[in-house]
Amino acid sequence: MHRQTLVARIALLFAGVFGVSALLAPDATALPTLPFGTPTYTVQVNRPGGAPGYIFYTSGLAAAVPFTVGGPGLDQFGQANIIVDKSGKEVWRYVPPKGQSVSNFRTQVYQGRKVLTWWQGGGGGGHGEGVNYITDTRGRLITTVTPGRLKSDVHEFRLTPDGRALITSYVPIAADLSSVGGPRNGTILDCVATVIDVATKRVVLQWSSHAHIPVSETALRYGDPRNAVLGSPSTRTT
Repeated sequence: MHRQTLVARIALLFAGVFGVSALLAPDATALPTLPFGTPTYTVQVNRPGGAPGYIFYTSGLAAAVPFTVGGPGLDQFGQANIIVDKSGKEVWRYVPPKGQSVSNFRTQVYQGRKVLTWWQGGGGGGHGEGVNYITDTRGRLITTVTPGRLKSDVHEFRLTPDGRALITSYVPIAADLSSVGGPRNGTILDCVATVIDVATKRVVLQWSSHAHIPVSETALRYGDPRNAVLGSPSTRTT
């Protein structure tokens, strides 16, 4: 078998090879790139025994970066969900509204049929604040999902066979940081895990890390230089 090599410049996410049927879009041949030095991934797409199907990825800046995502000019970085075939030809693209980012683009199964899902929104400080999308394989919207009154983080949106969704969020809350060398009136990012019934949007379960794990268990002390990656000197509980 002739082995073809697909070289794609992408930012922060490559989502593997999935089989998605009946995807239609205008013809395109050029792969998207960013105007600065993003990593280059060489993907061997025709290895013997490899999975059939298309290649999914997102381009642009995802929200899981250590600076603010959103605002004027964000669209210049080519925010998009993209599907290409194994020759590198683009077969489908979704571009979010100006000022929004997309990430975690993949296929899943909802109510017994294959769907496309992704996260969309803004954020900063290494976490996202947005909404999860479910569409059919032609990109037509089925529904959106959020973790109750919270906003979804970029990292996790998983559909389960019983029609539920597993979602993570980061919520800034006041906390006493004196146990890690910080102020008593400090702020932490509380990681919250939520189980949502997708059809009814009912919160089935919500678990707060701060409610179960003391701040003193954090891996970083207050003022640690590595906290700068999170956009502030606050402490994150995970």
